Amino acid sequence: MYFLFNSDTGNNLAADIPWWQLLLASAYRYVMEIPWGINMKRGRMPWGMASPLVKTPPYKLELFGKVTTLTRGLVVDGVSSVILGPLLATWAYVDPLSLPSIIIWAYQFWGLLTLIFAMLMLVTHLPEPNRTRVWATKADTSVLLKAPGVLQVLFASQLGFIIHALAIIKLRRYS
Repeated sequence: MYFLFNSDTGNNLAADIPWWQLLLASAYRYVMEIPWGINMKRGRMPWGMASPLVKTPPYKLELFGKVTTLTRGLVVDGVSSVILGPLLATWAYVDPLSLPSIIIWAYQFWGLLTLIFAMLMLVTHLPEPNRTRVWATKADTSVLLKAPGVLQVLFASQLGFIIHALAIIKLRRYS
């Protein structure tokens, strides 16, 4: 991230990439969640990592001593990126001058929040010893610590941050 914000490479990329391509690229996050669904069904990832659109078997979340049973996923990252990204990309492709920068700022802010939330969900599910554990039910998430699981998490999060960094540079300097 620092490299992109403070280098000619980041500035040139942000200046040269069209908005519609940058916004469409953000929809990749939904594709990255497909292996999560496969691993959830195999019991290797917790049901909390599912999209809110997915009805799940009951699982428990424990926060501040209170246990809550949930039956829907909690990660909105992929769903919001696959819905909002292509919509904004289409708008930017058809009429790039009419796309208000406040909408792009809001989308980037939302994207960063949901990406960070998805990463926090992963960290709180890592195997013991884990001091951040908030889940009352356990899933064997050791798959995330081996290839290709760890590569998927690294690639997905870094690519997400790169896309957001380029969009923020573009908003700050070229809009």
